[in-house]
Amino acid sequence: MGNIHSKILVGLILENMKECVENDNFIILGRDINKNFISEYKLTEAMQREILLKLEIEDYSESEPSSKFPGSYVNLFGKNIELINSHGSIEAISMYIKFEIIEKQYGTRTVFISFHKEDYPLSFPFRI
Repeated sequence: MGNIHSKILVGLILENMKECVENDNFIILGRDINKNFISEYKLTEAMQREILLKLEIEDYSESEPSSKFPGSYVNLFGKNIELINSHGSIEAISMYIKFEIIEKQYGTRTVFISFHKEDYPLSFPFRI
């Protein structure tokens, strides 16, 4: 993946994504890794939305051109949050959130490909 070196562009990506989330024009793909994470931490739809709406420019890691939708990009963000695990304890989690914003004739939609614990350490070009 490559980096977008503009905070302005990353800000626009976040604005578009958050607008989709607020307008219910998004989906978190039902991949096993996503479903297991959501289940393990008993994340309601409201909790999932809250996590997504709290993403910030500093959480940006990298982007790459989409292999499925020409002109679209896959964007990778990481977020450090605290969640209550299945044992009832508060756990510090580093999340891995990867998504595409897709422009269709019926409007804009965000597809979250990954929504789970971080697989590997991420780099964050806008964190100091």
